Amino acid sequence: MLKIINLFVKFFKLYFPEKSYLYKIEEISECSNQVSISCHGKGVTIITTIEDIVQDKHIINFLPPHQACWLGYYFGKKWDLKKEFGKKTCADALEVSCDGNSGYRIICQNRQGEIIYQNSHTGSLSKMDPIELAKSKKITLFNASQAFYIGFLAALRNGRDIRKNAQSRNLNQPILKLVRNK
Repeated sequence: MLKIINLFVKFFKLYFPEKSYLYKIEEISECSNQVSISCHGKGVTIITTIEDIVQDKHIINFLPPHQACWLGYYFGKKWDLKKEFGKKTCADALEVSCDGNSGYRIICQNRQGEIIYQNSHTGSLSKMDPIELAKSKKITLFNASQAFYIGFLAALRNGRDIRKNAQSRNLNQPILKLVRNK
């Protein structure tokens, strides 16, 4: 009987993850660089910038993992833009914590940019591209701070891929054109 109840609880947490988290993202506005977060059971909505939310580790740790991943992705897009224009960044905010309650934990990132992660229960290692990992259902099995970091890495990887494609298109075009005088 206890096994059936545990199975039901795991199923419920997997398919209804927002029920057990303190915060929930209501809206992310990329144009105005604002995030709306509601507190579960309090009726309070916090509206602030993406950078300010990233500085508050308490909020990140109590978000559902897939929403923390979204936040990491949008922060990574902004961080990459700021890095390109030489502005001061808040890279020290990327402190990743690990707890024993999550199903997976990040081990490292290899030279190809893939994330190597470990199953906390079996100890088996797997690797996956950060963009694919952020899009998969496995993201809900990481803790929120690691999901945030996966989203951040996915944004950096996506930005790098976009720049590579733009550069490869420019390499095929001639730099100088021959102009004849008549």
